[in-house]
Amino acid sequence: MNYKYLKSELEELNKFTKESFEKLQLGKLQDRLKYHVKNNLWYRNFLEKYALNIKNIKSIGDLQQLPLLEKEHIIDNFPFSSVSEKEIRRFYQTSGTTGKPKLIAYNKHDIDRSAQLKARGLIFGGVKEGDKGIAIMAYGPWASGLMSQQAGEYIGLTIAGDAKLDTNWHIWAIFSQYHPKYIISQPSFLVRLEEIAKEQGIDISTSPMERLFVCGDMSNNLFKKEFEKRYNAKIIDLYCCTEFGCISAECIAGNLHYWADELIVEIIDQKTKKLTAPGEIGEVVVTGLYKEATPLIRYNTHDLSFLVEECECDCKLPAISPILGRGDDMLSIAGANLYPRQIEDMLSKISGLSGRYQLIITKEKFKDKITMKVELEKEIEKNMEKYLKKSIFENISSIAPELNYVINQSKTAHQPNVELLKFGALSSQGKIKRVIDKRR
Repeated sequence: MNYKYLKSELEELNKFTKESFEKLQLGKLQDRLKYHVKNNLWYRNFLEKYALNIKNIKSIGDLQQLPLLEKEHIIDNFPFSSVSEKEIRRFYQTSGTTGKPKLIAYNKHDIDRSAQLKARGLIFGGVKEGDKGIAIMAYGPWASGLMSQQAGEYIGLTIAGDAKLDTNWHIWAIFSQYHPKYIISQPSFLVRLEEIAKEQGIDISTSPMERLFVCGDMSNNLFKKEFEKRYNAKIIDLYCCTEFGCISAECIAGNLHYWADELIVEIIDQKTKKLTAPGEIGEVVVTGLYKEATPLIRYNTHDLSFLVEECECDCKLPAISPILGRGDDMLSIAGANLYPRQIEDMLSKISGLSGRYQLIITKEKFKDKITMKVELEKEIEKNMEKYLKKSIFENISSIAPELNYVINQSKTAHQPNVELLKFGALSSQGKIKRVIDKRR
């Protein structure tokens, strides 16, 4: 598998019609259902609970008969795998609702194909064979760094990575050593990198970089406009997640074209769970037609988007809009996942608090900032107030490993702010809106 092969794959897919995509998808879906029902006891029982016979799946439209898969199904049924433990090569990790990590099993086939699909996204965005790139992503239990590294290597992209996310090293690598044309990163880390460059008296716009591929965190038009100017480079969104890797890549019209030969993407209404019409916002549901290790069939990502009926670009791959937000209660802070329930669990362990709180998320200088308003159980002395604020402050970043990482290590998010309120200050407002996201 190399650059020429993956580029030719893209060129062939661009000749497909809607009907030819659906025919290919149906055959792969039927094969994948047989495979997972045979090899995964949990998934077999899951379908039996709904009295479903996979032989009745005779068209892509029949896919809606299958139940939606949620993150809790994965977390509560570890290792959630259709292959033997000895075939599992990696577990990629992301946060679960309660702080218990969601671990996604990958065998060798899934590792390779996921990296190849990310490499597709890079080619789609204009990467050429033999160019140089740099991966500014988190390595370790997360998919981002390792998958980006492997994707670059597949297509002959000389790619440098740094597991510590050392911004000084990246400045050196970009300006003095590697001179890369491309960055693969999170939007929030581009902000941090530019800050460090400025501190060192370096104008980031003079770098050799031509394209900045961003994933793992939502960008928006305001961010793109500003940072394309600051970096003097084009920003391209890759829609990625731990479960699938790279799902789609941004075209010149600003839409996300997905790999319809290996994935089925549906947009469903948040309440009815029925398919939405093109242009109607709903939750993104993805079926992995190539996935062997996990039965990711109709997995609800809870990301919000809408189907694009006809894209203005000349790409024939189907497209969805840029990701517009989240349909569930998950929050993304500089790419780190956070759930309100994790906050509630954290506050319940600190005495002197009523348990009522309000989390406000803002953007300051293009970096995420958390302000936590917490209600006291009763009036306390000033020295105790200082202790409580310190305790809450220290515990916020320790809720999840990713959150601690972006606040205290990569510094791609601001330090949190804590405000203590008198008892009744929040409850007097009536129904408390737990989370206020002012970033959009």
